[in-house]
Amino acid sequence: MTEQEEVARPWATIRNEALGFTIRVRLANDGVADVEAYDDRYLQEGKAREDAPTITGYVKWDGCSNLSVEQIHFCGRADAVKLGDVIGAIYDAASAVIPLWNKEIAS
Repeated sequence: MTEQEEVARPWATIRNEALGFTIRVRLANDGVADVEAYDDRYLQEGKAREDAPTITGYVKWDGCSNLSVEQIHFCGRADAVKLGDVIGAIYDAASAVIPLWNKEIAS
């Protein structure tokens, strides 16, 4: 993506305090959203530190996604289970910005 396209398609930031994650979403095109999520324990001045565990990738209009999960620390089973809720929140954020989102197919 060019610098001009970066400006035209800004990131929206959603802090999910219940999950302890910050999610960023940006429309890549009418059918795809780029997504990032950061563990809030690694935020510094509202931004993810360089060593922050992250989830990055994209979600498509049909619910298909490619996500990379980088070194997330779990403090027990409950923390591990929370990862599914974070991915669910990523889907919610993506579906809110994708104009071509197909709720029937993507469910």
